[in-house]
Parts: sequence; C-alpha cells; structure tokens
Amino acid sequence: MSLENVITLAAVSGRTLVLPPDQIVYLLEPKKSDQRKGRNYHDFFNLTSNTELLKRVPIITSEKFLELEGGQGGLVDLTQYNSTYQNHLKDIVKWCEERKKSDVYCEDLYDHYLSHGQLSPVSAEFPNENCFIFDVDVFTHGEEYISKLSPSVQDRIMKFCKKQDGVRKPFYYNQTMHEAPLWHFETMSDRYRLLVHYYVFMLFTDPKVGNYIKRLVRDHLRYHDGVYCAAGKIILSLQYEDYLRNKQLDSSSTLKKMDLDEELVGGYSSLHIRRGDLQFKEVKFSSLQWYENTKEIWKPQEILYIATDEMNQTFFNDFRNRHSGPLRFFNDYKKVAELDNIDPTLYGMIDTVVAARGTVFAGTWFSTFSGYIIRLRGYYGMSKFYSYYSWLDRKYFMHRWMNVGEGSVYAREYPVGWTSIDGDTFVDNDNEPPGQGHIGIRGAPTFPRDEMDRLKADVTAKIIANRYNEGGRAKGEEEVSLARGVSGRSMADTPALIGAQRGKIQCDADVNSMAYWNEPQGDRVSTFTTPFADTDSSKPKYLVFTPDKVSHLFYVVSALSICLYPLSNNPY
Repeated sequence: MSLENVITLAAVSGRTLVLPPDQIVYLLEPKKSDQRKGRNYHDFFNLTSNTELLKRVPIITSEKFLELEGGQGGLVDLTQYNSTYQNHLKDIVKWCEERKKSDVYCEDLYDHYLSHGQLSPVSAEFPNENCFIFDVDVFTHGEEYISKLSPSVQDRIMKFCKKQDGVRKPFYYNQTMHEAPLWHFETMSDRYRLLVHYYVFMLFTDPKVGNYIKRLVRDHLRYHDGVYCAAGKIILSLQYEDYLRNKQLDSSSTLKKMDLDEELVGGYSSLHIRRGDLQFKEVKFSSLQWYENTKEIWKPQEILYIATDEMNQTFFNDFRNRHSGPLRFFNDYKKVAELDNIDPTLYGMIDTVVAARGTVFAGTWFSTFSGYIIRLRGYYGMSKFYSYYSWLDRKYFMHRWMNVGEGSVYAREYPVGWTSIDGDTFVDNDNEPPGQGHIGIRGAPTFPRDEMDRLKADVTAKIIANRYNEGGRAKGEEEVSLARGVSGRSMADTPALIGAQRGKIQCDADVNSMAYWNEPQGDRVSTFTTPFADTDSSKPKYLVFTPDKVSHLFYVVSALSICLYPLSNNPY
C-alpha cells in the first residue's frame, strides 16, 4: 500500500521518487542458497525499466540519489560527517538491514534524509488519520479558499473523509508542503503510516486528475511479465483439465463446454483461505465452515483453485470430502509453471493472478491479499456478482456499490478504484443490474450458481456488444477488447481509451489475454500534465520514504501478497 501511495504522490507533485536500499523484505526472505540477500520494489514491479512510467514518475535508487545530492551543497549533504560515517551511509544505500546492531542499519540513512527534508505530516493511521485532498483552487489560493469551494465539492470531500466509525481529518495539499525540495515519508512510524489504498487516502476534486492517477496505477504499477507468464501457464493447465474432465463427463462436449467468458476467464473457480497469523478470529474458521459458507456458489464437479498459507493438506479434508470436484493448489503446478526457475519471492504474486482469473472467487475478509485479487478482477472487468467473502456477515459486500467512507478503509477494496477510470468524470455507480435479493447480511436469500450462470450469459452478451477497437473507433472496425467487462462505459464516456491498445506479455506461451493494462495508454494519458507540479524542471524535487515493514510487501501485498507454501516463505 505504501508503494502505491508514494508513487501516486510523486506523480501528482512532479517529484522524483527515491527507492529505499535493497533489504530483506518483510515475509519475503530469499532462499538460504540465494547469494543476493536483499530485494527491492523493482524486483517485483516493472519500475526502473519502464520508460513510459519513468516519463511520468522519475524513479532512482538511493545510491544514485546520494551520488546526485550527497555532495557539498546537495540536498542530503554528506560532507558534514567524517569520512568513516560518510562511507557508512554509502554502504547502506547498497544494502541495509532493519536491525539496530547491524553495520548497515537502514534507519541511519533514513535519519539522514529526515534531517535534511520535510517530514510529511499526513497519516493513514489511527488516531491521526487524514484524508489527503488535492484541490487546485485551495492549492493556489490557500486554505482560506476551502469555505469557497462549491457545495458539491464540499459534499464530496465530506463523504470521502467519512469512515466506518468516525471521520478522518482532511489535509489539503498546500504550497508549504509543495515547496519543500525533499519530502520524507516516515511510513514505518506508527504515527505516519500509509497502510491504506491510495484511492481511499487521496481525493482529487478534479476527476480528470483522479482518474489519470488510477490509470497510472492500473497500467504501470504491475508485476513483471514473468509473474503473468508463470500464472498463465497454471491457468492454461487448469482450463485444459476442465476441458478433459468435461469430455469424460460428456463425450459430446467440445471446447465450447469450457466455462470461459469472452476474456478467456474461467474453467475453474478460486478461493483465498487465509490462515497463518491472522489475528481476526471471526474470519478464521475450519475448512468445513468454509464449505458450508460458500457451497452454493460452486458448481458440482467444478475445479477449485485454493490460494492459501495453510501448509497442512489435511486441513482441507472436510472441504474436499464434500465438494464433488477436485481441489488444486499452487504446489500442484511446480513443473508446468517451471517454478524452480523463478525467484520464490514471486510465488505469492503468481498465486494472486491465478486466483483472480477464476470464474467465481471467495476471499477472506480483512485480508489485503483477498482485496487485491478482487481489484484485479475489477481490472479484468468481471461482474461484481462473482466475488464473495467467506464470512457470512460480509459475504455479499462486493455485490452492491459502496463508496469510500461507507466501510472499512483497509479490509476490502472499492469499485471506484477500477470502474470506468478511463473516463473524465466521477463514477458513483456501475452499469450492472441490481442484485437478486441477496445483498449482504446473514440469512439473506442465496444466489444459486445456475442463476449466476444465466446472469453470466447476459453479461457476456453485453461484453460482446461493448467491444472497441485498438484505435478507439466505433464498434465493428477490427475490434479488440479495451473497455473490459460490464462496468465499461461507451467510448464517449471513456475517452482515455482513444489511442490505447491492450498490453502484451512476454512469455513462451500465449497469455496476452491476461493483460488488463493498456500499452500504450490512450492519448489523454500521454498529453496529461499535473496541475500540482512546477513548470520549472531545472530544480528537481524528491520524495524519499521508509518502507513500511508491513505494508512494504504486505501490500506490495496490495501487490505483493505472498503465499505460505513449502516452496516459499510466507506473507499473507
């Protein structure tokens, strides 16, 4: 989560983002035989080699930052120290440890940054929670302009800053913060943590800016192709198994028998069963309870892929004995996905993508791993009626539109993060029909799978009807899928698709259908300029941050959620 927040902040303010030094990432320790101890964000995301992203957010290493600004008169001048301590800091930028007795203690560098930069005053952590508001008029004229904002803008801010059990204090982006040459975000501190979804933390009162930021995250802050390639091989294997099983059950079946939609999603359904050190006991229950809470959403004989941190296979026996189809796990695909040739710190990301492509998904409430899977499903344009939670009190929470501030700011993700973000307006609803009387409380009527499949047929027809070609012209001209899924609007309502093309994935198997991002992005993206950046680029400004030891890759588990497997270490 912290990574998405700082990249967003660098992008909107026109700053260069400085990555922290390589280090052992929380719950993503490398194998003992690995000669390289540390990892960095660019090991997981396509960052420093992504030329299109770098045009919008310059990103450099800590080592490069000291080289540029560590000299006399620089923003982080080292010459105030003796040569021994200068060399100490130069060692830390190459590799550091969060261990006080270490010779390369990370905090020594972060303290140096802090002594030369402006500490960011915003926080997403209780009791100091902020909602960070970006308004051009307030930025230009000062906070006295807040009372002059239009009633509609003030109402939107008020609703955004609500939370389930109170109100977050608005903090308006201002000139004092903007003018600081160096920002320091102390995200490891309990006082200044950013353990929250970026689109829940920041509100841009101009939707053109806010939607641009959401597209930036969707299209650029994504895993390396190797993750999608391995995940794609697992998905193809699951789908082929589904095809063979259907042929055995019905000798007249053909490829059409496979339960795939127009995006080639399906052939299996998926679950994320979080166990491990999960502190929320109300959502940590037996596999029998998992089955009883979700049984009506699975088809008989359906393959179920289970992403989990539970290493004891006997735990799943009760579920296995009641579901008529097979259960499949990450370890089952070690050979087909060539996992021995892949850095094991990537295993959780691979698992996330596989789970995201199931026809129906059931996740663990409170888990950001489950939340990110649901966001990926939103990026893929899947119907909201195919994502569930196993906790009965929250089972149907994804089946109705809920604005930021109407629920927990971290226990789930919100459709505003992906719905119609290729448009220029605020989106306060989706285009899907209302539910079938099963909207989210204990004891609500069930939504049987056969009804779900009938809905899916209607949804697929809408997807086919809403195809747009790669140049953004009208339907019927060399159609390819860009406005994905039932949440897509017409081209007139999604102008950022004009000039865009679906991305491609480098792989020795054809897995391009798994690319949810546009590459290149549309004309609106390439010509966008942030109203909060300086016009004079001769004096670069920087953003440095401490990686939150939880959100660091607990969201890097928003996008790096990792699985507890014998093959890997554990992060869920």
